[in-house]
Amino acid sequence: MDARSPDRYATEAALASADLERIHGLGHARDVVADAIDRVHPGFFAAAAREDATELHRRLAAVAREIWDTHGRVIPARRDRSPRAVDATTRPPVPSINDTDALVGWLRAVEHELDADDVTPPPGLSEELVAIVDRYEDAPPAQREGARLAVARFRLVRHQLSGVAGAQARILMEASEADESAARALRRLLFAESLLDGGIDWRDELLVLRDARRHAERLGLPFDATTRAAAEASSARTAQLLLGVINE
Repeated sequence: MDARSPDRYATEAALASADLERIHGLGHARDVVADAIDRVHPGFFAAAAREDATELHRRLAAVAREIWDTHGRVIPARRDRSPRAVDATTRPPVPSINDTDALVGWLRAVEHELDADDVTPPPGLSEELVAIVDRYEDAPPAQREGARLAVARFRLVRHQLSGVAGAQARILMEASEADESAARALRRLLFAESLLDGGIDWRDELLVLRDARRHAERLGLPFDATTRAAAEASSARTAQLLLGVINE
């Protein structure tokens, strides 16, 4: 990085350090650093997410590598995280998709809560993420893009969202007929994958999609048409992956 920040990125470094008590690989370090810079310089995360932002990619990769080489192989002592943990009973309501800053703040609180717990997802989180998926489906393109970038900042949230997609796949698997809940599960599964935007290992997600296709066809649900609708709402990269399932 350079010295254009007034305090030579001391503020950004402090923010990143607070969210890197444990480092889950180079990608995690890179995303946390980009998020920390964005909190001081709004718009940075979106700029760094662009596929043609090669110089930013290079610089962030270098910072992430330095962090990993220095700290990544050391398991830090657990510190009391209670000031950062969020009580599920006091977690604010899920914000509207059209308020990206509020959505990022809510997801950040959830990420801290997940990081403090380690094992058990907070009560009610799955239902809240389903609500976000439903709002994402109905949102205009610019708001969907903002939601994808918001989710991309938070590694543990992405894994919970993948779990939501898996839960919708299980609904399809267990359905004996194409009722309203099965059709809704298919849409939620596909739009959850759209919102994830390839943020975790797509090999696992492709297996979920292939199983969903098989069960949707068994139930007589319009898998191809619903997948195309989700692809149209997605980034170009994710649209290609979704449409690839149709064309297999």
